Parts: sequence; C-alpha cells; structure tokens
Amino acid sequence: MNKNYHEGLAEYKISSFILKKIRGQMYKCFIDNFKIDKTLKIVDYGTSAQETEDSNFFIKCYPYKQNITSLSIFDNKSILNYFPEITLKTIKKDEKLEFADNSFDILICNAVLEHFSSEEILINNVKEMSRISKNLFITIPNCYFPIEHHTSIPLLHYLPKKIFRFIIDKIGFKFYSKKENLNFYSKKSIQKILSKNFKEDFTYMYTGLKLGIFSSNLAIFKKYKEKVN
Repeated sequence: MNKNYHEGLAEYKISSFILKKIRGQMYKCFIDNFKIDKTLKIVDYGTSAQETEDSNFFIKCYPYKQNITSLSIFDNKSILNYFPEITLKTIKKDEKLEFADNSFDILICNAVLEHFSSEEILINNVKEMSRISKNLFITIPNCYFPIEHHTSIPLLHYLPKKIFRFIIDKIGFKFYSKKENLNFYSKKSIQKILSKNFKEDFTYMYTGLKLGIFSSNLAIFKKYKEKVN
C-alpha cells in the first residue's frame, strides 16, 4: 500500500460515508465467523498510513486493542496517538516477516491485496500471512461492484483496463492508474490464483455494502485445523 491510498477518497464525502458502512459490515462478517476473546493474538497486516474516518476499521472496532500487532511498510508512529494500546511494527515491502511460524492467532488484511503489483508478489505475501498466523481474514473489493472503491466513479472500471487506466490518469487519479498500484479481482479470479498456489482450503464470502445483486467486497478466510495423528 501507499500513502496516496486515501488521497482521492478524501475529496469525496460520500466515499468516506460509503466506506464506513462497508467496513462496518466487514467487521460484522469477521465476528460472525471467528470467535474472539481477550487472549487472542491479532496481527493487522497493512495498517493505513493515514488516520481518516474510514481507515483502520478493524483496530477501531476490535475490543482488545492491547493484543493487536500492527504491520505497515510506512513509519506509522502517529497512529499510536489514536490507538496507544497496539504494538506497531514497520516491515520491509515484499520481504519475509521477522516472526516465527504461527506467531498469531488471527491475521486481518483489509484492502491490501489489490495493491500488489503482480500475482507473484500477491502469492508471496499471502504465503507469509499464512506462515505467521493460524487463521486469516482477508478482504478485497469486488470488481463487479458498480462503484469503484478508490475513485468513487461508477461503472468506469467495467471498461477494458487499459482504457480505464488512461481515463482516470487524465482526470486526476494518476496513482490508481498504474498497474503496480491497483488491480481488480472477482471471486472467480482470486479463487483461481489462491487454489493453484495453496494446499489449504480458503472460504470465500461476499460482504460489505449490497447494491442490487452486487456486494462491494469479498471476504477470504482460512481457519486453522488441528493435525490429526
């Protein structure tokens, strides 16, 4: 992720309102599928570098903040002004994490996968997530949702990607126009990527805001299974 992640969103009040609704629903999806208590070690993978109304929704909602380790490629010390109880770690982009296997009970990763520059980098990062945590809860935007999350422009992202990137570059979203900063995934496409690279079974579920037949986000989670001797 990049510090520019929220730059476009900040200009549109409706974006912040919608994102808050979406992320509230995603948190509900999390607590509906994972039993939480004050003993669990939680890692938030990809904490936002900026503190806005809609950012870092999991940290805002989670009741046992003292058990959260926050990971970011940026120096996010200012976030401790808002959440002094958390543990903050700066990590190196796309490198192996300095944690032992299964160091955490649950890893949370929200709106990060779509910002990896290639499928290979996405896979390597998810492998590291799986290594350091027993359980995973990952969310990404659903590419079929009519409103594009990062620009708030409806339907434009349905165009061929080259045309979409050309247009948003010309109207002021240069950061998101680059493939290394923004990619789109459907349930089918992300499932295909993960299934061919992981032996583990992932569960896929639509979540977020519903608009007609489309949901704004996709939740991907993996639950730890005890090995049977």
